[in-house]
Amino acid sequence: MIRTNGLTKRYGKQTVVDSIDLDVRTGDRFGFLGPNGSGKSTTVRMLLGLVFPTGGDVEVLGESMPRAGRRVLPQVGALIEGPAYYKHLSGRANLRYIDAAGPGGSRRSRKARIEEALERVHLNKVDERPVKAYSLGMKQRLGLAAALLRAPKLLVLDEPTNGLDPQGMLEIRELLIELNRNGTTVFLSSHLLHEVEELCTRAAVINAGKLVAQDDIDVLRAPTGMVHVRTPDIDLASYVIGEALTRREGDMLIARSSDAASLNYALVNAGVRVTELIVERRSLEDVFLELTETADVPQ
Repeated sequence: MIRTNGLTKRYGKQTVVDSIDLDVRTGDRFGFLGPNGSGKSTTVRMLLGLVFPTGGDVEVLGESMPRAGRRVLPQVGALIEGPAYYKHLSGRANLRYIDAAGPGGSRRSRKARIEEALERVHLNKVDERPVKAYSLGMKQRLGLAAALLRAPKLLVLDEPTNGLDPQGMLEIRELLIELNRNGTTVFLSSHLLHEVEELCTRAAVINAGKLVAQDDIDVLRAPTGMVHVRTPDIDLASYVIGEALTRREGDMLIARSSDAASLNYALVNAGVRVTELIVERRSLEDVFLELTETADVPQ
């Protein structure tokens, strides 16, 4: 769905994006992460032809961008930073203008498509108040509704949950998962690591303009080599675990082990009642901080 090769952007002597190779596959829910100033937003804008690259190539839906923009962009829904509206008009009126502005939006089905998009983002019951009276969260929902008008094959979203409360974030996450299950690939740029961890199947991390990681979320969050065991038989479990035991926290033992199944078998065989066994994994936040703190930053 998205592929870049050596994608680079310079402003004068400053390299903002430094030869990155993105690989977003059909069906992905792809998280794009990076600190402020890492080149994340510039990369997203180059994917959509809003900023021209200095070097490298961009393909979206298998076609070269920005050359094929007229064919590609009608199949892409996008929400980039703060969406712009006619502030004196209602949300519905704004969507009518947005829908009429591009190709592929049948006038006959316009009203139905707008109502469906508004319903999906839970704005269908909003009155005809002007957008200038909307909260930040409502404006984000309206921007997402605009991105959904054409039933896109690809959604490119930059901070889509900005301004939403926890319930709103959950609703948008569930909507994106539903859209993805129905065939829409989702590319999500965000600084909310927990949201990306909950939503995305794959992710990439950019730092100082360089791509420092790109893989499945489960691979990025690899096991730490530690296992947490909860049991009422603490003393017996400690004896069975032996030198692999690193610490005790109440009825929880933390042990070094690369084979949780074998450890569980040994404990149960010795008569230990195991009520919980968890393979410890790094959080996405741990991975992100490690990659962005240790990556080389150009001077």
